[in-house]
Amino acid sequence: MATKLESLEVAKHAWTHAVPGVNEDMLGHTVVRLSKVVLVMPKLEEIRKTLRREVTDSSKRGIVWSHIVAFPKPEHVGQFINAIVTTAVGGPAYEYPGSVGVVQIRFSTTGNPVIELDHAQSSFKAGIDKYNLPRKLATYYAGWRKHALEEVIKLAKETHTPIEVRRSNLYLGKSTDKVSGFHQDLLDLCKKHELKVLDGLPYNEDLILINPPTTSKRVDKK
Repeated sequence: MATKLESLEVAKHAWTHAVPGVNEDMLGHTVVRLSKVVLVMPKLEEIRKTLRREVTDSSKRGIVWSHIVAFPKPEHVGQFINAIVTTAVGGPAYEYPGSVGVVQIRFSTTGNPVIELDHAQSSFKAGIDKYNLPRKLATYYAGWRKHALEEVIKLAKETHTPIEVRRSNLYLGKSTDKVSGFHQDLLDLCKKHELKVLDGLPYNEDLILINPPTTSKRVDKK
């Protein structure tokens, strides 16, 4: 997992050197430069190998936590650093001053491969107080979460790995007709990428399962 300083420096480098819209490895990370944000994450190829069970090193087994961090344009970094004090201490976004927000995932290197979508947390609160981010700037970067979540969706499709997310982490109650912004972003992306969503499983009502296309590696080899 990248440190807060490493990620910010990688993002600054990516604004100058990364090819827009292309996932590429840079300074030990995978980055994608979009029109409004740069996403910084661990090297995706290493995660792909883990999910495909191609990692045999026993020292790398266990629960792996990964962050997809969205960073703003360089001219806005200072305002986001100022706004970090408005976020929850100990949350994933608090660890990355200068970021717009963080999506946190985890997965096990043993057992059946599954991506657990844990949190999607903004690194600011909008408002007029001293440490709040101006609302105009918050609106400008409002799409950061969807961009970061789409990287999780694409990773799941590439590795044929299901995604698990808890309704409680989506800020949902037990009512299935209540939809949060986080939840709506997921639903939109699942529709775009043709992923099946199972909401409220019989064995765990709090769990939502997102299944990628059913094509398996065994079918591909025929």
